[in-house]
Amino acid sequence: MSNIENSFESEMISPERKEEIAKQNLSKINEISSQAQQRSSIYDKDQGNIPMPSKKPPNEFEVQQILKGETINNSKVPNKRKINFTNNDGNTIEIDDQGSINNFGIPKPGYYFIPDKLLPSEGNFYPHGYSIAFRSATTKEMRHYGTTDTGDYNEFAAALDYMIRNCCEIKINTIGTSNHLDLLEFDRIYLLFCIRELTLPEGTPPFTMEHDCRCGYVNNVIISKDTINKMDWNVPIYDDEPEKTLARYYNTEKRCFNISFTNRNDKTNEEFPDNITLYVPTIGVVQKMLKFIKKEMMKKKNLDIDNLDVFKEYAKLYYLIPNHKSLNEDSKGNIFYIKDIMNKMNTWTLLKTQLFIILTDMIENACKPSVSYICKSCGEEVSADIMFHEGYKSVFIDKSNNLRPVLS
Repeated sequence: MSNIENSFESEMISPERKEEIAKQNLSKINEISSQAQQRSSIYDKDQGNIPMPSKKPPNEFEVQQILKGETINNSKVPNKRKINFTNNDGNTIEIDDQGSINNFGIPKPGYYFIPDKLLPSEGNFYPHGYSIAFRSATTKEMRHYGTTDTGDYNEFAAALDYMIRNCCEIKINTIGTSNHLDLLEFDRIYLLFCIRELTLPEGTPPFTMEHDCRCGYVNNVIISKDTINKMDWNVPIYDDEPEKTLARYYNTEKRCFNISFTNRNDKTNEEFPDNITLYVPTIGVVQKMLKFIKKEMMKKKNLDIDNLDVFKEYAKLYYLIPNHKSLNEDSKGNIFYIKDIMNKMNTWTLLKTQLFIILTDMIENACKPSVSYICKSCGEEVSADIMFHEGYKSVFIDKSNNLRPVLS
């Protein structure tokens, strides 16, 4: 009955009265929105007239709630947890898991975006518009990692892959949500220590390894996300040409190394322009290549890794592959992209092959996870490859005296 009465009453209102009511409501909406907009901007006297967001203006539904005198239901914002990063200049950057802004806005609760320049690769080899976020490990993930055999690298690689796959979120603008396979192999250890620092309680002793300096002194070296070295690509390709480094041939648009050079025909000695394009391999490229190589070994009934004939045939091939999505198998298990690359490499000149080996050796050395420290005995700066002398599980398992008080 009430609906009929309301409908009848609305029909009896004159058009002029309807227009007047509409103007009054519009005026109220504009007034509320204006007040909210003023509240949403504050001004910094030192920096000038710079708007700083403090509160969002109400949306259409909230405006209607205000007009009706109802209370707006704002969801509670969870407490922010913060984490510190040390940048290249030694300055500390504090980031929280709510307000870190990047190409994809605010991360999921508990996830932290990693600033580009803090990665060992400094983000130089990811597509434009990418982001990497990580969270702490759960009990399940800790337990899975903790079952790693102390000295088995293959088992460690699988456990590390599990940890990175579950605790990291990778996004690329061009393809939307991506996965851990698009991460660089070079950045994996860094991400592992990011997860470690966030997972273990404050006061946990740092992870350390022993390293022998050239002077013979054994140093106890701290490894953390802040001590892992960045990629060094300023090493000259030839000692007598210091200006020709890997950095000189970095292609900003393609995110790879594009080396142009003068090639020479092995038979006629005729010279002609040529180039080599090299990529820093991702986890996906390395995994799919190793899987392919294992299949090739099985075909030749050569499963002994010490017999490297098959392995050498495909060695360094992953430096020529832009991403793992190029390595899709057909119904028979063949990967035509690899065969195509092999056919092209078989036509290379001796000069191009030599240059390829030199350059890929340089990239491989530049991408080894390492730390630099000052020797306590001789005072020299030393670079050391990261090793896990106490076993891979020691990254998350604290055997220090801190655990003794909890034992009865």
